[in-house]
This record gives sequence, structure tokens and C-alpha cells, in this order.
Amino acid sequence: MVLRLERLAGDVTSWRKTNMLFMTAIRKQFLIWRTVPAGEKVTYADRAEKLVKEAVE
Repeated sequence: MVLRLERLAGDVTSWRKTNMLFMTAIRKQFLIWRTVPAGEKVTYADRAEKLVKEAVE
């Protein structure tokens, strides 16, 4: 996965701190995702697809 973050406004120090917290949270979610059984991942993917389709309609 590649994630590109671009600062559009605000000071650099606050932006970096906020994004480090965000990246830590994202990393933890990916580590948890690795422990989810394959069958459950399919269920989540199907559910996500359904939600996206409903949102578009």
C-alpha cells in the first residue's frame, strides 16, 4: 500500500505530529487485518461493496 499525504495548510510541526498519529493508527489496523481469517475478509469485502453501491445510488 502506498499512502501519499500532502500538507495544504497549517504549520509543519503540527502537520507532522498529526500525521504520525494517523499513520500509527492505520498501521495498527493493518496489523489487526492480518489476523482476520480469509473467510471473514471475504465477508467484509462483500459488505463494503454493498455499502459503496448503496452510497452511489
